[in-house]
Amino acid sequence: MVPADGIRVEPRDLAVANILAGVLIDLMPSLVAALRPGGKLLTSGVVTAREADVVAAAADQGCGHLESRHRGGWTASAFERR
Repeated sequence: MVPADGIRVEPRDLAVANILAGVLIDLMPSLVAALRPGGKLLTSGVVTAREADVVAAAADQGCGHLESRHRGGWTASAFERR
């Protein structure tokens, strides 16, 4: 599998990203491409006001939203590649 950044990656079971929403959304195609079907993506570092944007970006790449947790205006979310 070759994500948009051109780096060859074998599909993984898990990817974790703790970055701001704008960067996360830009990287979403590569993050999801690095997952095998059924693989999980965990995100954090997302301000709660941008949660829906991240969920939509993940859905656009074929990931289902499993859950989100909120604390102090920040959100962590879990997704599964379909």
